[in-house]
Amino acid sequence: MPVNKTIKFGFLKEWVALGAIFGAAVVFFNALFGRFAVYFFISAWPVSAIPIGAALEMVVWAVLFLFAGAVVEGFRRLSRGGIPWHRGAQAASLVVLAAVLGRTLVDVMMRRGLFRFHSAPPPRDGWLSWALPLAALGIIFLVVRFRRGCSAETYRKDGLKLGLLALLAGAVWAVIFNRAMATTQLEVPLRSSLVLLRPLYPGLAVVAIGFIAVSRYVLRRDWSVERLAGKTILAAAAAAVITSFYYGSPPRSGRPHIIVSCWDTMRSSRSPVYGYRRVTTPFLNELVPGALIFDEAYTPSNYTLPTHASFFLGLSYRAHGYHLGDGADVLRYRGEFTLADSLEDIGYRTALFTENSWVHSLDKGFSEVRFLEKTAVHADLFVGGGARAGDRVSFRRYPDRFPGRMLLDWIRYRFDPFYAFTLDRIQLRAVAELLLRSRRTGPVFLFKNWMNVHDRYHPYGEWTAGQAVERYDFSGEFDLSVHYTDHRFRELYRLVESLGQIERTVFIVTSDHGEFIGEFNLVGHHKGLFEPVIRVPLMIVHPDLDSRRVSEPVSLDRFFYLVAALAADRDRLDSRELAEIFITPEPVVAEHGFLPDEEDHSEAAAEGEDFEWSYTVIDSDWQLVVDPELRRHGSSWPREQSVFLFDLRSDPERERDLSAAHPEVVERIKEEYREYLERIPEARETRRRPGLREDVERQLRSVGYLNPASRPRDPIPAPTP
Repeated sequence: MPVNKTIKFGFLKEWVALGAIFGAAVVFFNALFGRFAVYFFISAWPVSAIPIGAALEMVVWAVLFLFAGAVVEGFRRLSRGGIPWHRGAQAASLVVLAAVLGRTLVDVMMRRGLFRFHSAPPPRDGWLSWALPLAALGIIFLVVRFRRGCSAETYRKDGLKLGLLALLAGAVWAVIFNRAMATTQLEVPLRSSLVLLRPLYPGLAVVAIGFIAVSRYVLRRDWSVERLAGKTILAAAAAAVITSFYYGSPPRSGRPHIIVSCWDTMRSSRSPVYGYRRVTTPFLNELVPGALIFDEAYTPSNYTLPTHASFFLGLSYRAHGYHLGDGADVLRYRGEFTLADSLEDIGYRTALFTENSWVHSLDKGFSEVRFLEKTAVHADLFVGGGARAGDRVSFRRYPDRFPGRMLLDWIRYRFDPFYAFTLDRIQLRAVAELLLRSRRTGPVFLFKNWMNVHDRYHPYGEWTAGQAVERYDFSGEFDLSVHYTDHRFRELYRLVESLGQIERTVFIVTSDHGEFIGEFNLVGHHKGLFEPVIRVPLMIVHPDLDSRRVSEPVSLDRFFYLVAALAADRDRLDSRELAEIFITPEPVVAEHGFLPDEEDHSEAAAEGEDFEWSYTVIDSDWQLVVDPELRRHGSSWPREQSVFLFDLRSDPERERDLSAAHPEVVERIKEEYREYLERIPEARETRRRPGLREDVERQLRSVGYLNPASRPRDPIPAPTP
């Protein structure tokens, strides 16, 4: 009997079934990787959060396909076409869905593979706007033509086959996404793009075998697409329930979560915590009574990559030598034993969420890495310069293993103003998932680099994408960006609190460098080693910590040892002992320069000039700055001057140079710097050989953090040779 006479409104059930099959397949196969969807409801109990997220993922796709079916029915009735219109539209919908998801998967693989070390190129999606509609119309035309007048049995079997294709699409999406995101090491240089597919082969082989077996079973028993949907939904529901109880077990480790909030380009002098007159960081102010605060914390350098390398390696800039982030640096860095490696070895789940591509290039050892690009305001880096707002970031930069959730995020993103609040919510949700999984995966070490201050990106103005201004209020915009970053940190803190994890979470708030905001006629960073660009906040927040302020100058190249101490399985944290990790007999050193290189591609080399190392040395009384490169930047200091000496006690703002008045102090501090240079080979060798564990233990014991008479439980292991 012709299909038009036997099927009336059953097509709506088929549309719902196709959507439910795809959504259920995504839920089921993600569960095999231990992944689950968190939507709008974030509960402290996985037993409730995970099933709700799974149900919403399936509902989103069922409703979306139902809507598509209603639209197709409207067109069919207007054109007086036959029921095969629905089958053609269903086939076209699956093809379009597969194409969009496939294009997104290419972005995922490129970001984690070929372009793992820097941001991937902007996605070019113009072809989708014309190619996919043409392909969809062609498919509808072919199906209508070849299925006109077909029997009801043939029509039903076609629906079942489309259901199997929807099942396959969900499975392939989940497998490729999870495998690609887990890929951290590839051949460099990349000799063939096929290398990107190697991690996918086992998973895709299992999917192919399973799909063939399921298809044979279903087709032999002559199921309907509705029955296939019911079975798939049951499997997804079972997977969600099992996953929720699996992650609902009590935590296995007593070690604390460690969350580092790195406010890229934040200088301490722009926060009232450090005496600034404007209330730019109201939430940080609330945390002061229960925080360990370092008043004089200095970064190892004045730009991102060397400072983060010091964070992750426990070495000064001159000792580790990472400065460009190019291929040579990346290859060498892959041989390092990093902070993330050491924490993984004692049971931590390490994650790096960064909005800075230079930090992305230092992801060695992290088990989960996300590059989360943001819009920026590009300012002319000189006093009185203008600025231009960048274009909105493509939402394709934020792929999601749950495409239904990704679709809803995309819709919300379309309604965001210039500042994309949706992107902040996505990051918070990712943190929630990390903490919910921590009951099984172990305590979390999360390093978050935020670029709001660096890029002066905040929601308080009237900026629009591409807008330009002639005279840019750098100082005012800087403060507004600091204020919103404080708001972001408050949201992060409140999320951890709502999940019931605040008692076992240590927060570290710091920065990689500061910023000139007109001081000495300088704007930006990477232009000198004076106080505005190297003095940064350093706060440690935990309920156990007593309020304490450290006035001694300290260097953030000790960050590695701070995290190692926090990760120790201890009954209680002690502010005094943590402070002593940073307080050393050696003066604080920060540097800017390049190590000797056979192929020098620096700007100075292109101009035929030699780039000289700049450095500063800070002790309790003095700061010496030796900066032969300062003349390049047009500062207000005399062009021929390269040596500066500041008395920290009488001139805390460091505005009066005393180098000519105290030549003996200059020579004494220069000698201290030469002694520091002599110690570098030994420090470097200690960190490279398989003696890292003993080195970490020795330094922690020297400040009384570990019992000298006994070895700590589960010490940080040594790297492999």
